[in-house]
Amino acid sequence: MKVPDLAALGRYECVYFSPHLDDVALSCAAQVLAHRQAGRRVLVATFFSHPGDADAGPFRCADYPTRQAEDLAANEAMGADTLHLGLPDAPFRSAQYRTFEGILFARDPSDQAMLAQARAAAAEVLQRTGAAHVFAPLGVGEHVDHRIAHAAVPGAACYEDRPYALVARAVELRLAVLGAGPALRDAALETEFLPALLEAPMAQALAATPQARHQIEQGYRRLNREAPAPCFRAAAETLAFDASLSSRVQQVFEHHASQVQAITGGPGHYVALLSDAAARMGHPGAHVERLWRLAPG
Repeated sequence: MKVPDLAALGRYECVYFSPHLDDVALSCAAQVLAHRQAGRRVLVATFFSHPGDADAGPFRCADYPTRQAEDLAANEAMGADTLHLGLPDAPFRSAQYRTFEGILFARDPSDQAMLAQARAAAAEVLQRTGAAHVFAPLGVGEHVDHRIAHAAVPGAACYEDRPYALVARAVELRLAVLGAGPALRDAALETEFLPALLEAPMAQALAATPQARHQIEQGYRRLNREAPAPCFRAAAETLAFDASLSSRVQQVFEHHASQVQAITGGPGHYVALLSDAAARMGHPGAHVERLWRLAPG
């Protein structure tokens, strides 16, 4: 069911905040399915669900009705309700955010006002729903909208943003940037993270020129170099689901047909990436997702 606006919200046990119209489906579909199996009502609330008033470079307003319909279908396949909070996607807010490297590393002065709007929307969602279980993205990958969504819901349990989080060492780097872990050693950054990132389907599609790839490498090197001293404790909760759930998870993200090919390399490739991740986490043959909780200290 699509909830038309904040005023129409009812009570929910679980709220998943999503930066974009596909992030919950790609990142934590099994969690949502498990909550529904346990009888809990789930709401997926997407912050940056709309375009601006005009096309923004290669980003077209006309694409959004399809993406919104895909999001509704994916959430219905999980048994979750849908709320589109209506904030504009990054490329429509600033010309700085119309390239992949810009989305990752640019900082526009309007970001603070957008964060304030996202925080106010999240606070109203939580007040109206009374949710006991609240989830938001960790912000892996450093996409500006993911970072804002993370900061907009303080105290939430944080799901790993996929497919970004499937890149070797990407989660460790994000924790370092947040002050919740040490910076990556140079060898890990140069021989594991950066090569894996630049070989990922998303980077292949969105950062095809040598200049863009160089800027991405330099941006992540700078973030790692400037990571603050750890001031938060990060506790991980690994959630292993029966392999029988994998087919249902695949059915969920296949609803995002307009996005899944470019972002993940296609459904079959994404399933293989998820299987590899489960094996690395010590659960071969299962479907695995992970939550993080950050606390001062």
